[in-house]
Amino acid sequence: FIEHVRGEGFLGRTQDFIQPAWGWVGAGCQANRRTEQTIRDAGFQITQISQHKLAPWLPAIVGRASMSA
Repeated sequence: FIEHVRGEGFLGRTQDFIQPAWGWVGAGCQANRRTEQTIRDAGFQITQISQHKLAPWLPAIVGRASMSA
């Protein structure tokens, strides 16, 4: 998987603030989604993960996940 995620601190709060407009402009995209937790909550086990920045204001995670036994 590769997905942008909610940032920490000021960046995360900013993402929370702009989310209503961002979602409308981005056809439902959620800039402030806590993607790692969402993957785990869906029943997957994350086997590999690393953090990246797609842009200075856009943190992302890249990894692998498999269904939990």
